[in-house]
Amino acid sequence: MAGVKGRSGRRAQVLDVPATRDPIRFLRSVVACPTAPTELRLRAALALLRLGRRSPRLGKKEQALEASRAAARGKFAPAAAPKLALVSGRPTKDHD
Repeated sequence: MAGVKGRSGRRAQVLDVPATRDPIRFLRSVVACPTAPTELRLRAALALLRLGRRSPRLGKKEQALEASRAAARGKFAPAAAPKLALVSGRPTKDHD
């Protein structure tokens, strides 16, 4: 239809890719599909590259937890538990 946005007259092309819920597997299958248009294959390849570079985003609580774990490893690591006299099973002279 002339003058209507989104109605260019092109029909959707059916691709020979397996149905999957995993987006990475889907993008890989689109890249490997020989019947897919080159532009679509390139866009899928670029999306895979962006997914590979993305680091997992943490929320405020997760960031605070990671920061506290990092601080607890060095100088502020918890001290070892004290050794008790009765651990060996023998009472001391005070406990006859």
